Amino acid sequence: IIAIGSNLKPKTRLSKTAFVLLILIGTICVPGFVLTNRSIANVQGDTDFIGGVVTNREGNTIAGAKVYLYHIISNWDFGNRVEEEVTSASDGAFIFEKPLPYDDLDVYPNGRDKFVIIATHPDYALGWCNIVRGGEKLSYELVLTEPQSQTITVTDQDGNPLAGARVWAYDMGEPEGPEPLFREKLGIASDIGIAGVITDEDGKAIINNLPKTRCSFHASFDGYAAGLAFSGQRRIKLSKGATIRGSVLNDEGQPVENALVKFFTNWGMWQFFLTKTDSQGKFVMKD
Repeated sequence: IIAIGSNLKPKTRLSKTAFVLLILIGTICVPGFVLTNRSIANVQGDTDFIGGVVTNREGNTIAGAKVYLYHIISNWDFGNRVEEEVTSASDGAFIFEKPLPYDDLDVYPNGRDKFVIIATHPDYALGWCNIVRGGEKLSYELVLTEPQSQTITVTDQDGNPLAGARVWAYDMGEPEGPEPLFREKLGIASDIGIAGVITDEDGKAIINNLPKTRCSFHASFDGYAAGLAFSGQRRIKLSKGATIRGSVLNDEGQPVENALVKFFTNWGMWQFFLTKTDSQGKFVMKD
């Protein structure tokens, strides 16, 4: 267990008025949609308003798609969240109303504090686009493709089905695969209500609207430790979970508030479980 004190730096944001001025300078036009496609990295640090268009493989725009701005604070599911959700217009266009709310002005090479745009529609597989920090654009095109379904069965260690478990696709894409659209991977470490369902009485979960690429799955159930099914696997066996409690104190025996506590595996898999201490220096890690 490792405890680390944290100190977040202030954020820098571009005003919406400035964003409108940028839209008016050097734009390109798509029918019914106007946004610049040039990098804004030299205009204002790494925060700005983001928009784009949702299309299919044929280049036809898609109206009514749900578009999410997903903020990855940590690769280990600690504070990850959807910052904003919008719906594409009749011409497929969308725009987020807030600038990118980076938590830290520092850039981390391992993927911390980054954003992904995710689009879903009932008729298509979900699509995504990673936002490269320092190379943000005002316009992104999300291409939605043909969907597929996969079935995952969740049981306990004795093979008994677990009804009511939550299953979602947490890792999608194949960097060396034949499909260019899926070479940038999408990681959803936390359950944000996208690409996930609840298991039925037989412990089965049918996940629809998945892209035709490698998909790995995550399962969670109260009282059990989380479980994984990697690409090609169709069953997840969950083990009984445990709750760990403790305290973080300084040299004088005083409680340390907001300390980051890490639990990490020692059996070969690079994985961490994170929590923070409360005002009394206490922490709890469940399941």
